[in-house]
Amino acid sequence: GSSWTTVFTGTDYFNSVYFSDANHGIIMTPYKFYIAENGGSSWTSIDGDPSWLILKMKFVTPQIGFAISDPGLLLKTTDGGYTWSTTALAPSASLLSLSFIDDQNGWVAGSLAQIDKTNDGGNTWTNCNIGLSTRILSLHFKNRTTGLMVGYNGKLYRTENAGLTFTQQPTGVDKALLAVQWIDDLQALAVGDSGTILKTYDAGISWSKIQHPYPYVMDDLWVVDS
Repeated sequence: GSSWTTVFTGTDYFNSVYFSDANHGIIMTPYKFYIAENGGSSWTSIDGDPSWLILKMKFVTPQIGFAISDPGLLLKTTDGGYTWSTTALAPSASLLSLSFIDDQNGWVAGSLAQIDKTNDGGNTWTNCNIGLSTRILSLHFKNRTTGLMVGYNGKLYRTENAGLTFTQQPTGVDKALLAVQWIDDLQALAVGDSGTILKTYDAGISWSKIQHPYPYVMDDLWVVDS
């Protein structure tokens, strides 16, 4: 990161980037995808449906990826992003987060406290009926059973049964938590409004606040290792 080169992609706004290696990458915008096979020197535009509003993207292999889009759509690619199939999951709600641990097992979360899970690569989905009214802004699973999800007013929840039930964990903050990610089996991070950073060392049971010098809104994070 000591030096950067500007690369023209053909768009002035994108909200997710994934590179499987130094040459092959994909950029997601709200309405289309851009694919590079030469490290980003040139990009191929892949048009989506005009009705899409693509929010987030997750690749589990260089070829298999998933994305969520309003209104309540799950998108899936098996060819690195060149073509996408769609599944309607929540026509009356916005899907705000997705988490896949492999190409078969995944979860999506929506604005009406809806969580759906799949164990066959997105072909079929089961609603978890979690019995909560909170707006789920982010969720992340570390394996087939244990996951975390966060929302407004410092709310953070933990599951150990693949999302069938969630237990609220105390955070000591009242700011919106916008993203959560596991680091390893015991450690995880959550970030949010006003420079809020939380960390757990006991698999999400208790959380401590990490002081940040600036009150920025942090709406995403990426953890490489501990």
